[in-house]
Amino acid sequence: MKSHAAATVPATHSRRFQSSVNYSIVITSTPLDDIFDTYGSLDELEKYMDAVNRWDLKAVDELPEYMKFIYEAMYNHVSEMVQDALTDNGIEILPYLKEQHNGCTVDTHQVAEEYLENAFVSIGIVISIIYGIFGVTGHSIDQYLSEFVKDWPHSDLVCVPAYFGRFIDDLETATKEMERGESMNFTHFYMIQKGVTEEEASDHVQGLLINLWKKLNKAIIEDSIRAPAVVKLAALMIRCVHRLYKYGDFFGIQTDQNQECVKSILEPIPMDQF
Repeated sequence: MKSHAAATVPATHSRRFQSSVNYSIVITSTPLDDIFDTYGSLDELEKYMDAVNRWDLKAVDELPEYMKFIYEAMYNHVSEMVQDALTDNGIEILPYLKEQHNGCTVDTHQVAEEYLENAFVSIGIVISIIYGIFGVTGHSIDQYLSEFVKDWPHSDLVCVPAYFGRFIDDLETATKEMERGESMNFTHFYMIQKGVTEEEASDHVQGLLINLWKKLNKAIIEDSIRAPAVVKLAALMIRCVHRLYKYGDFFGIQTDQNQECVKSILEPIPMDQF
């Protein structure tokens, strides 16, 4: 299925902010997702969230070794994003970004729906979209701030891509994760909760994805004139997620196609191409 989106992101913001949003996905969607859903202990996660609240690079000294690189990368990238927004648009976006980083909790649930409440946030799509909204709307952010940033849990243009990311991630990684003894996966929880096979659970997830497509297309049609930049951003995010998992687990299986995708996101674009 394809989205009906046809909106255009303002040219002055699109390339730089799309690159930053892509990079934000790479930084947040897997390392933080795995830490919050699988590896981090309650004490370690509380230290990480305290470091985010303090917003002080010195706080990295109090984190366990495996968290230090992730915190530093997140801190440096978000600080750059915040400075860009302040310089270009006079907007202070740090409070909103910090709020999203603190929106994750330790996942100890045994029910699929409860797992999903946290996991669709920890995948990192929500914070990437919210940052992107600041980028693509520029000085017109005021008309979008309440609906798409402050009240984002009620916005399908923000939430549906996040659920897409969660479901596609879990769908493509379930088998390998369960083979490794990891259980923080929607497919695994659904199998246990409903007493079904992995194939039946996967079919259920595919059905959820179809319903999400319908929901997204409805939101796009309703908001394409009123909020075209946000519509475009949501559609681009869905495309990005699909590309990340087109050839299996993007982060766990380093195929040639996946490596080329990483290069396209992270390597600088020569100016002579424009």
